[in-house]
Amino acid sequence: MKSVPSPLVKVPAKAPTGITGFDEITGGGLPRGRTTLLVGGPGSGKTILALQFLVHGARDCGEPGIFVAFEESSRRIVANADGFGWPLEELQQKDLFFLDAQPMSIWFSRVISIWAGCWRHWMPRAGPWGRGAS
Repeated sequence: MKSVPSPLVKVPAKAPTGITGFDEITGGGLPRGRTTLLVGGPGSGKTILALQFLVHGARDCGEPGIFVAFEESSRRIVANADGFGWPLEELQQKDLFFLDAQPMSIWFSRVISIWAGCWRHWMPRAGPWGRGAS
């Protein structure tokens, strides 16, 4: 029995990913105009799927895209993707933007915090030339 979509249910427009098989099983790709979160362990293909989608959009559909890198630098991601033959460097000049968003390490942020606290404590006492006030 074939299901008939209700006229009240609006099916979202889809953006093709360019991934053979994926677009077919998802009814055309990823929902257009929505955020899609990719979740999986290391090596599960999150980066490759995201890059394939962005490359397809920029190269074949003329759509701009953004890749937000939380762990690896975008330079390293571009280098690792070189084996796929995607023109990432060329697309970066036009429609593809990489944003490095690695968090500051906890250790480094603690060091900065301690340094700032010491600075606030000692500098008012140092006077204009770095010596104690006479």
